[in-house]
Amino acid sequence: MLENSGELFQHLQVSQVTSDLGGTIRFNHQEWIDTQRVVEKHLIQLLNRLDGYEHVRGQLEQQEKPSSLIESRDSVRRHVDAQDIIAKVLQPYYFIHTYNPLFCML
Repeated sequence: MLENSGELFQHLQVSQVTSDLGGTIRFNHQEWIDTQRVVEKHLIQLLNRLDGYEHVRGQLEQQEKPSSLIESRDSVRRHVDAQDIIAKVLQPYYFIHTYNPLFCML
């Protein structure tokens, strides 16, 4: 157990400690909570949407193997369309994960 915050720096670098304890990490707990709420809201929406797209996967799996060039082309087109739909659903969430520094603190 540490006796005071100064002892932290015997074990951690200043860059690893929040500013309220003498470190250099800027951390706003309310901002973190607000970000968590947004992330959770979007995560729930994402999971609901992905459940909705499960039928697309099922339809693609149930298709018979194409027996002609035209059927092959149509099958590939359906797969690409399904991939595009799912990518559009996932794109906003990629932004949250990639560009929000508080997201990595989950």
